[in-house]
Amino acid sequence: MIISQSYPNRYFGEAMSDVKQYIQKRTAQDPEFAANFEAGYADFKIGVILRQAREAADLTQDEVTQELHTEQIVALDDNTALR
Repeated sequence: MIISQSYPNRYFGEAMSDVKQYIQKRTAQDPEFAANFEAGYADFKIGVILRQAREAADLTQDEVTQELHTEQIVALDDNTALR
């Protein structure tokens, strides 16, 4: 990671890369981008928390879906999903 400056940021810690600077600049300039980024980041965080909980419980994804009486969803690159 190339660090171009040190700057506190609530998403990325203390130092910001060029990508992080781009995101910060773009969110400041584009309200729609900012809203979508916020929602996407929240979804990402939820996914990380769920994965950590599943791993802490020593469960596979299949075991979780069985416990919840649901099906595993596989997300594809084009924003579609398979069940």
